[in-house]
Amino acid sequence: MGTPKWDGSKIGVGNWFSQISYYQVKDLSDKLNVKVVSSLDKKKELTISRDILEKEMHSASIFKETKKVSRT
Repeated sequence: MGTPKWDGSKIGVGNWFSQISYYQVKDLSDKLNVKVVSSLDKKKELTISRDILEKEMHSASIFKETKKVSRT
């Protein structure tokens, strides 16, 4: 797992933490939820609300069209 990123003895109520996680959809469970796996652990499936996917996550693979533009 590596070395700690912060001093664990300083953890306290109200502390904020963040991480970047990538998920791959494995099953469209129902109208409200999807089953996903994390890029860190492909054996463990999670169920995530479609609302969370649509409103809180980004996707680089779901667009109506692709536009090529110059970098300048």
